Amino acid sequence: MKKNIALILFFALLAAMLVSCGEQKSPQHEISDYDSVSAVAPDDGQISGEITVKDKKYVYEGKDVVILDVQNGTDTDLSITINGTYLDESGNVLLTETKTFDQFYSGYQNYFLFNPKINFAKFTYTVESVKATEECFMKNVVVQVVKPNSGRAEKNAALVSGIGASNGNDFTITLGASIVFFNEKGDIVFIVHKTDPYTKNPTHPEFTTAYSEWNGFFIYTDTEHAIGNLELPEHLQGELTSVICVDIIKKGE
Repeated sequence: MKKNIALILFFALLAAMLVSCGEQKSPQHEISDYDSVSAVAPDDGQISGEITVKDKKYVYEGKDVVILDVQNGTDTDLSITINGTYLDESGNVLLTETKTFDQFYSGYQNYFLFNPKINFAKFTYTVESVKATEECFMKNVVVQVVKPNSGRAEKNAALVSGIGASNGNDFTITLGASIVFFNEKGDIVFIVHKTDPYTKNPTHPEFTTAYSEWNGFFIYTDTEHAIGNLELPEHLQGELTSVICVDIIKKGE
């Protein structure tokens, strides 16, 4: 019972911290030096326009990571599948990974995170697309990340953030996303994945208290500096920026 009460108080504290900083949106990280840019024609030759894919390789916690920046520049709502392949120095396949996003409406841009937790020399990919088979209700969803702020994690000092969605549909949705944070040097310093339900929101898409369903997380906690000001390690100092990689979007149960 004491453990349950402690958990309740812990999450209540986290929620209070997010409410206090809820209107401070995390600045979006701008990737300006992509490794390559590709224009992919839709598989259906009757669809006008093209899919633009940009890729960038990073190192995070000693392992290699790739972020794809994908935009549907066609005139059609699509379901897009990315088939990724991780290769070693000799071109041998280490691992393959497939990601599908069914709600890629016309004009939509989203990031895809490929984080196999291994080291690899090269990453290649192919893009497949078909017309979306259902209404793209992602059009009525806005996702935001809270700007990281100092706070408390039980007895620890902490750097805290959160993700929230404004759902303009007339039904509950479940949304999952990886949030990637960068420091001022452009290095990835933190990755977290969150999956949560969001109820319909009549004030969509205002970034105000409409984002009442925040899901919080701690980027960093520090026992040594629990009393007094939080002292951040060098790689977390300065302004942190972020990108949101939405990978789950479905109607609520």
